[in-house]
Amino acid sequence: MPARVLTILLLACCLAGCATRQASTQPAAATFVVQAQDYGGAFKAAKGVLLDRHFELERVDARAGIIVTRPRSGAGLLTPWTLGPGSRPVEDTINAQRRVVEVRFEPAEETDRPPGGVPDALASPQPPLPPSQAAGAIVVSVRVLIERRVAPTRRLDASAIRIVSTPFDPRLSRRGLPMTYYAPRDLDADASAALARSVQRRLGTPQDAEG
Repeated sequence: MPARVLTILLLACCLAGCATRQASTQPAAATFVVQAQDYGGAFKAAKGVLLDRHFELERVDARAGIIVTRPRSGAGLLTPWTLGPGSRPVEDTINAQRRVVEVRFEPAEETDRPPGGVPDALASPQPPLPPSQAAGAIVVSVRVLIERRVAPTRRLDASAIRIVSTPFDPRLSRRGLPMTYYAPRDLDADASAALARSVQRRLGTPQDAEG
């Protein structure tokens, strides 16, 4: 009986969490500002924080001002050593999820530029200004993307809870799609803010990251 009660509670927490997230808008990245002369130290600090959290780095481009990690998976309560400050233990336990972190460094003048630019922008396009050439402040944005494994053909057997099948669908094969794949699910605002604060602590700057 206790095991059944625990299962019901876990499912209730998951459904409640999903309903809350669907009702809210997608959170923005956590951001903070550093001065142009501190760009090198901020980039190094962000890289160090990600490595300390055991993320594998997929792209490290100081010239463009971007750091992207490889997907990191975790099984929630079944793998407690992978839980972080912004984790969702119940959701991660029930679903196959992974996280990708993106840190961007953009000159403040670039973030304030209108999307359309001037009317003749297409005739004489101007590439974005790299952070190393910023004149003033640099906006640092941290974004943690949650990806969930999707199985369109997955079927549950009503006769037994543990019996699950994923039959082959020729229509997906003809379209070049696999039977299972990962799709963007949500932005982990808590994890984004926690990583941003960690970078600020390493830099010794006030922790005023905005979500």
